[in-house]
Amino acid sequence: MIPEYPTKVTRIGAILALMATLVWVQWPLDFNRLGVGQSITFLAALMTWIGIEWADWQNHYGYNINSLDEDATKVNYLIEILDRKTYYQLRYANVETYIRVDDYKGLEEFLAYYEADLFKFHNNSIQDSYDNVERLGRIFIHNLWSLYTSDGRGWATWRPRNDDWVEDEIFEKVMLKIAGLNRDATAVADAWEDFIKVAKSELRGNSVGLNFYKL
Repeated sequence: MIPEYPTKVTRIGAILALMATLVWVQWPLDFNRLGVGQSITFLAALMTWIGIEWADWQNHYGYNINSLDEDATKVNYLIEILDRKTYYQLRYANVETYIRVDDYKGLEEFLAYYEADLFKFHNNSIQDSYDNVERLGRIFIHNLWSLYTSDGRGWATWRPRNDDWVEDEIFEKVMLKIAGLNRDATAVADAWEDFIKVAKSELRGNSVGLNFYKL
């Protein structure tokens, strides 16, 4: 894209040249007294100004299309990471006494990608929604693995390794934490749905296409 300030300076120069030409040929125009040199100078100034406006419009339009496509490509990649299985787990499955250690793998990979992501979305609304998914997702994952421990066989549980009896008071506290985890999971699902809706709205006109799954 043409740098902003040089373009503005060039545009101002072209307009001043056009105005100076109009003064030279005496406004309002009298075509009967218009000389060849004056006509050429006027047309040159006019065409220069039109050319600058046209080039700036093309650059601005091309920049917007490229931005839309880059954002759409990134959204599609995030949809591959936080896939349908992970979304359904967050939205419809309750956190139980025993869970698979990979039940929320998609969300954990999403968080890892966010942490390593060097480039923000061009669209601020999409970026804000993206940030919100990360914030709520990180809260959920932190609280989940603060309570649950892997058994080394693909499962995780809050219960002691020796599966001893748990006192009623401790059990009630754990159930309260699990209820909180289910609320956290719902909040992440809500934020993800909002991210998808914002992306659909803001990325209309992109040439890449968006690979949404059914929510």
